[in-house]
Amino acid sequence: MNRVSVAITSILLTLQVSAVHAATEDDQYGKAFAGSWITYSSDFSEIGKKCILKFLPEKTGEVYPIETSGCGGSIMAVNGWMVIDGQLRLVTQGNKIIATLGGNQFRMSGVDEKSGNTFIIEKEQQARAVAEARNAINCSYIGL
Repeated sequence: MNRVSVAITSILLTLQVSAVHAATEDDQYGKAFAGSWITYSSDFSEIGKKCILKFLPEKTGEVYPIETSGCGGSIMAVNGWMVIDGQLRLVTQGNKIIATLGGNQFRMSGVDEKSGNTFIIEKEQQARAVAEARNAINCSYIGL
């Protein structure tokens, strides 16, 4: 092999490794954040309902789809999510960002771009477990 062939082969291998790394990173985000998320804020829920956002694990184009139920306000328009610069972004049609969230795979918070209201979501399974634990504690504290 001549030097040019070696250089081209090296570049191609680097590009392939980068593509595999990006695909693996996307898979990790999809797995970590997939599932149902809930917000208890009345700013983002229909009257008398809890807003549930179901994060889907497989990308469609540039975004991971979201299915919503019981949501109101600007969150009602959410149809996907993406990770940009380490932060999760909720997006509408055309990938317009409406909220930027930070946190972990169980609880995230941020600000609704339109209203400026704080937006907090929790993984539904963990939120229900915490609520059940609170309800199971039957003790009272009487103090001075």
